[in-house]
Amino acid sequence: MKRTLLILALTLGLASTTLFAATAGMVNDMEITVDEANNALNKLTKGKMTWDKLPAEGKTQLIQMMAPSKLVAAKSKKALTDKEKEAALAGFLDAEEDVRSKSLRQRS
Repeated sequence: MKRTLLILALTLGLASTTLFAATAGMVNDMEITVDEANNALNKLTKGKMTWDKLPAEGKTQLIQMMAPSKLVAAKSKKALTDKEKEAALAGFLDAEEDVRSKSLRQRS
């Protein structure tokens, strides 16, 4: 887990270069795009924050918050039936959004 977070942090630093302009971060060779990050921020902050305005520490935290859903989605594609995938992702994403919202409210 620590290794993955370190890789995410290093990838995040590279994401600011023009070569990776559309990539916010990477999770196990899966790209998290700036659009995906902006969509998550839009939901979490009700449109008050964008990837470009987010400080470096906030970007790292956002990628860390988005990583589990990416990993669950990738794993479910390989191991579950379509019905199981839908149920698993729906429950996980709902729970994850609740945790994110609570975390952001506590920091405000």
